[in-house]
Amino acid sequence: MYYIITLESSSEESDISIPLNNTTDYEGSDVQKDEDDNDDGDKDLSAGDFVIVSFAGKTKSYNYVGLVEKVEGGDISAKFLRQSCKKSVDGKSIFTFKENDEGVIPRGDVLKKLPTPHKLGGTARREQKFIFPCSIEKWDVK
Repeated sequence: MYYIITLESSSEESDISIPLNNTTDYEGSDVQKDEDDNDDGDKDLSAGDFVIVSFAGKTKSYNYVGLVEKVEGGDISAKFLRQSCKKSVDGKSIFTFKENDEGVIPRGDVLKKLPTPHKLGGTARREQKFIFPCSIEKWDVK
C-alpha cells in the first residue's frame, strides 16, 4: 500500500509515493523476532530445563544461564553456567559449568526458559560445553 504525498515547492508541485510497510534487508538477515519475548519465563519448569535468571547486585542486576535441578513450590535449585570468552564457528556464545556454582532462587527471578542447547561433543571436556540454538545476546548474560 502506498500513500501519495504532495510536496509544494517554490517552483512546482511533486508527487512522491511512500510505502506504508517498509520491507528492508532485515527480512533475509540473521535478525529474527524472538517469538517467546512475551513469555514470562516461569511456566512449566522442570528438572533439566535451561533458564535465564536475574540476580540483583548492590547497584545493578546480572543475568546468568542456569540448569534447573529441582523445582519446589516457589523456589528453584539450579546449577549455573558461565559464558566462555570463545565463540563457536557460527559466532554463537559457548557456555560451560563453573564448579560449585549452585543455588536456590525464587521462581520469580527466572526471566526466560531456554531451548535445549547443543553439546559441542568430541571429547570429555567438550561434552561440558553448550551452545544455545537461539540468540541470547540481548539478555546480556554473564
